[in-house]
Amino acid sequence: METHLGLVQVRRLTDFHASRAPVYPGVHSLLVVRDDRLGDLVLTLPAIERLKVAYPGARIGLLVQPELAPMAALFAPVDEVLCSGRDLAATTQTIREFSPDAAVCISRRASAARALRRAGVRHVTGTGRRLFSVFFDRRSSVSRRGVRRHELEHALDLAACAGASAAPPRFPIELPAGTTDDVDRWLRTRGIQEDPIVIHPGSGGSCPAWPADRWRQLAAELRAAGNPLVVTRGPADRAALEPFAGGGFVEFDRSLPELAALLQRARLVASNSTGPIHLASALDRPTLAIHAPWQSCSFERWGPYNEHGWALVVGRVEAGTWSRRRRRRQAAVLMRRLTVVAVRRAVESILGWTRPPAGVP
Repeated sequence: METHLGLVQVRRLTDFHASRAPVYPGVHSLLVVRDDRLGDLVLTLPAIERLKVAYPGARIGLLVQPELAPMAALFAPVDEVLCSGRDLAATTQTIREFSPDAAVCISRRASAARALRRAGVRHVTGTGRRLFSVFFDRRSSVSRRGVRRHELEHALDLAACAGASAAPPRFPIELPAGTTDDVDRWLRTRGIQEDPIVIHPGSGGSCPAWPADRWRQLAAELRAAGNPLVVTRGPADRAALEPFAGGGFVEFDRSLPELAALLQRARLVASNSTGPIHLASALDRPTLAIHAPWQSCSFERWGPYNEHGWALVVGRVEAGTWSRRRRRRQAAVLMRRLTVVAVRRAVESILGWTRPPAGVP
């Protein structure tokens, strides 16, 4: 029985051929809307960077979920971070106060499109494949569904519809020196002098997760081999960390900018298909993501997007054709098929380890 499809990589763009539209005329302020999760936000950064180039004199705003505002503030092309409100009226008012001449709606939420319409934004680019697409005057013809294309490339396509030119994707993230220094001190006080391996056993919930007890066993084996190791967590990751309790692991639970500083120091980051893996990839760190085999969670669409990014796809090929109901029933069993040995070997392959485990001559 096949437990995984081997180490795979996302096929990254070398040249982007989206059909570019002219820039909107007279734009002094441009709003990008991405009020989704951390991973979605990070994967939008290359599109924001191209929009900044296309509108060099414009003030670039970025509308995000409030909890992601500290992360968005690290994006160099962004001049102002806006937070979506508690309801449609509050979000609409936030947009009105920014007063954009144009907007690019990369969000998948209908509420974002409605807020832009109610705020009276004259020029709005968005997807052309949703019921709320009627609110956009420019629409991308590329569907997110059924296309083996990365989410980052969908964002670039929308930027091109708004006038952005093609270029290799970049992730201009600026970490404050003070934050980096604080994280370095935090690591030293816990006896970690070298760049650590970072394991994030949690998941945002949009894709199935590898079992937490398997992550715990992997972490223990890597630590026993003499590797400095840090386990990170998100706000909803309490259950994922339960198997780590009492194991003496170094756990990291701090702000998003501090998480970014930690990931930038990592020798490798291993996680489920979730936000921190995309953040680590954007910071050009070696990454290993574990994916389910179906299209909505595929590594082609959601895998780590850099030359050091790798994925393990769990399960037999035919599992990719399962119905939604069957996926819900059997996802946990499917993910458990991936063994700790397979993941540890993948880690070793990525890092090119040559030294034997501790205790082996």
